[in-house]
Amino acid sequence: MQLTNEWISGFVDGEGCFKVVKINRKKNKEEEIKYTKTNKRKPKEVLIKEKRGEPPLVPYDTALRHLFIVSINKKSTDVLYGLKRQFKCGTVHKGEGNIVSFQVSKTVHLNNIIVPFFQKYKLLTKKKDSFSFFVKSLENSNEKEGTHQIIENKKEKQKDKTLQVGKPFLPLGGKRDKGDKKTYEQPFFYNFSDNWFRGFIDAQGCFTVYIQKSLSLPQLSLRLESKEKQMLVELKQFLKCGVLIKRKKDLFILQISSLKDCERYIFPKLQTKGSAVLLRTIKRISYQKFRKIARLICEKKHQTVEGLEKIRKLNTALNKENDYLSITKAEKEFSIKK
Repeated sequence: MQLTNEWISGFVDGEGCFKVVKINRKKNKEEEIKYTKTNKRKPKEVLIKEKRGEPPLVPYDTALRHLFIVSINKKSTDVLYGLKRQFKCGTVHKGEGNIVSFQVSKTVHLNNIIVPFFQKYKLLTKKKDSFSFFVKSLENSNEKEGTHQIIENKKEKQKDKTLQVGKPFLPLGGKRDKGDKKTYEQPFFYNFSDNWFRGFIDAQGCFTVYIQKSLSLPQLSLRLESKEKQMLVELKQFLKCGVLIKRKKDLFILQISSLKDCERYIFPKLQTKGSAVLLRTIKRISYQKFRKIARLICEKKHQTVEGLEKIRKLNTALNKENDYLSITKAEKEFSIKK
């Protein structure tokens, strides 16, 4: 399975995780011997344990372990192997329940492959913040351990005359007092593309159909936290359709329920003119069922008894597929801890 770079960026925006974990490392044998001989804090405990035949107190050094993880349903395992072939590193292993994970933990691979990739093909959700923290932590650990494998990374610096990070910002035509020393962060510009959108749908998209009596309403929804509101607003502008809905304090949904909008703006992004589905995960099966229901409704077959029965059968299968593909936060955390 060949994966495009922008698709990978969109997919990781939905399902990826950049993790920094503290671990305890055992010190060298020479350090252990020095510790047992010159332990001024607890010399008696060390001697007692040595007489009993128990191992002496061994000092541990705390270190940081950096992990790049992508966790999805096991039916989409071929996508993870596609990521492994694309990056030429990492491992694929089974997690809790129906979860399978792709993981890169070697510092060399993170420095030379993963970090440069996502610096070039930038993440668009708030995951970009966790990625920037991940990169800084990785650079600090490299400096401490004396590794210098990030030398080949090219850092692109964009110069903006009107706005610079760490310098006072003066709006055009405005004036600034001498005592005003406030600094403003550079705004983030969302550079959406069709390939990125497909990857994000493969990760976060949900195809559902609302049926009540003779009313059938297909819906494509994207659920994100309230922190992602601005991203959803600009994604709505990119798609030229949809409605932004607030469900809870920390949840926003971009919902597309108009069949005309789906036919005009959404379906052409998710399939070719020859009706070949461009989604890569098992979610393409959900999309195919969703597309069949949309066609039946466009042909007004939902107004007949036979047509409505077909729609209900397809919707039942679609709901089962959605329930099976749903991954809870607890399952994800468990797979990441592993």
